[in-house]
Amino acid sequence: MTPSGRPRAIGFLRTDIAGPHQKWLETTIRSLAKRLGYDLCKTIALSAQTADPISLLLDQVERTHAEAIIVPGRVHLDGHIKRVVQRVDVIFDVDDVEARWPLTDVIGKCHP
Repeated sequence: MTPSGRPRAIGFLRTDIAGPHQKWLETTIRSLAKRLGYDLCKTIALSAQTADPISLLLDQVERTHAEAIIVPGRVHLDGHIKRVVQRVDVIFDVDDVEARWPLTDVIGKCHP
């Protein structure tokens, strides 16, 4: 969490997938982070030419202590969603989230 008490998030996208829409997608990531109450630490934009982009992303998750990553679509994680979700929540949209643990576990702990 940040000094403001908001959880941290990182934006992530692949430039080769985003193409000419990259700036718009980065704006969408910032907007979604704000809407969901996250402090967006940074947005990482990598290409298909980047060696092991998922490891680079997960390194940044550790360094920033991010609770979530915000991604403009599943294709940007190139089939590595399960690997990423083991370390951090993945948010694709307001109603499309891959959480590290089932929401029912969280609700059960909050409401005995």
